[in-house]
Amino acid sequence: MLMSIIVLMLSAALTYFGMLSILQKQSEDNTMQLFEQVNHTINAFRQEVDKISTQLLSTPQVQDYLDQNLRVIGEADRIQLNIDVLNQMDVLLGNYNYLDSVFIYTEDGKVLGNSLFRILLPPNASKQQQLLYFSNLKRTSVYSEAKESFPKLVWAGANQIADFTDQTSRSKKGEKNIISAARAVKSVTQSTSSATLIINIHEKSLLSLYNNLTKNFSGELYISDQNGQIISHADQAHIGTISTNYASIQSEKTYGSFRLNDKQIIYLKLGDTGWTLIKEIPIAEFVKDILNLKSIIIWILLISLLVTFFMSSFWIRKIMRPLYQLTAAMRTMEMGDVGYIIPKHSRNEFGMLSRGFNRMSESIVQSLERDQRNNEEKRRLEIQILQSHINPHFLFNTLNTIKWTATVMKAGNIVEIINALGNMLRPIFKNPATFYTLEEELEYIQNYMKIMNNRYGEGIVIQYHIPDSLLTCLVPRFILQPLIENALMHGLETNHYVGVIEIIVNEMDDENFNIQVKDSGIGIPIDKLQRLNEWIRSTDSEQASLLQDNEFGIGLLNIQRRIKLHFGISSELQVHSITGHGTTIEIRIPQNRKINNIA
Repeated sequence: MLMSIIVLMLSAALTYFGMLSILQKQSEDNTMQLFEQVNHTINAFRQEVDKISTQLLSTPQVQDYLDQNLRVIGEADRIQLNIDVLNQMDVLLGNYNYLDSVFIYTEDGKVLGNSLFRILLPPNASKQQQLLYFSNLKRTSVYSEAKESFPKLVWAGANQIADFTDQTSRSKKGEKNIISAARAVKSVTQSTSSATLIINIHEKSLLSLYNNLTKNFSGELYISDQNGQIISHADQAHIGTISTNYASIQSEKTYGSFRLNDKQIIYLKLGDTGWTLIKEIPIAEFVKDILNLKSIIIWILLISLLVTFFMSSFWIRKIMRPLYQLTAAMRTMEMGDVGYIIPKHSRNEFGMLSRGFNRMSESIVQSLERDQRNNEEKRRLEIQILQSHINPHFLFNTLNTIKWTATVMKAGNIVEIINALGNMLRPIFKNPATFYTLEEELEYIQNYMKIMNNRYGEGIVIQYHIPDSLLTCLVPRFILQPLIENALMHGLETNHYVGVIEIIVNEMDDENFNIQVKDSGIGIPIDKLQRLNEWIRSTDSEQASLLQDNEFGIGLLNIQRRIKLHFGISSELQVHSITGHGTTIEIRIPQNRKINNIA
């Protein structure tokens, strides 16, 4: 065993150093190619900012602003000139969303700038202007560099908007890091520079030019200036700090790579900008992929086979133990112990099998319990139907007797009611099918409404909005009558049974359609409507049955339970209502059609 460990350690060391050498070289070459692309992109970005500054300086408004000390102008004209320059700055900020702010500092202490706010200093506030202009070391440094490099553009990073304004004008945006581009400027009539133009750029805009290089590695990538100060970094907390790796970069080289503190450092100096793009890659990053070292992997495989030979018996016993447990559990379930659970399982693939077996066992138990509840519910409903059956011959003979008596007495309304009642009862005894077509169900409703209108005075108007193509769809029989009765009793009762009931049937899609029973009654209050819908959706049949004497009755709940038993989760009953504007009961069920008159 000791020799096996020594062999594995030697193999691991060989693999590690070989892999490290190859991947370090490969990473350095790939990174340098990407760095060159970034170098080109950043240089193009800096050139664009240079053009923006030139564009602003070439405007007549800025030229007049720089020349204002060479001529006498009134206070109103001076203010208007400031506004014109600010408007030009507005145009730049609107056209280039990566710009944060623009400032012009004149030699006599005037400051004009535009950002989330505007700074427009009065000409007589010279002392305050001097304090604002020279009080900040960063601004002084930028100012000095711009003067020395006139007319070139100079760059400085790790700034914030507050570095160019007083504290009273500082905003939340001032807390963000910015990159500053400054140049000493003059008008075309001046021989020396008379002001300093500073254009501030969102640091995140610079970051976006190279941050995509960090997608495939876990190290750091940032830009430092000529002093080693970090001016752009994905982690804002690092901006303004000194790079610990900058001191190790050789000044005479434009690019290179070296190892420092378990990190591989790759750098590229970005042209003559004074900036350096630095990439820090943890050495651990190089050991992720060993597929390139085929020869080393082969040696490792051979040595591992030798070790596996001595360790196989141990691992086989360990691997087979959960399989034996799973086999025993399956045998127990075959003997009828449904719901058996494997008490212990490991945290590996075999453990996943054990957990899957436990879930399957619990699912079988739940399925059996659900089937048992459904069967009990169906038996209970069948018993209710059987209890409600009346001898059909006795019933029809009695109705014919009443009809004959009413005819003799010339009571036409009674005859009409008896005919309607007979038409309602005939399909009950003639056709015991569970489903009727929608057309047959509507005939049943028409006879029912004849009786109700005779009872309540012909004040109820019923309207049908049903496509002919849906009349052959099958629905549970007698499913609409409780909904019509609900509209009469709860919607139109307070209106003395005067109003409109609409039956609307629409095709939702190729598989489902919905039925709406809408009344023009008094509606249902919001709180009561919410309780009603929650009660209808109750999944506890026994608990819902106990509530059958409550304020909602039992009709809607019976319909919900019937469609759920027949159609499952693809069906639904919902109640919609607006107080004072009526109630709509909606049923969604699948499309099942009658074919060749066989349901």
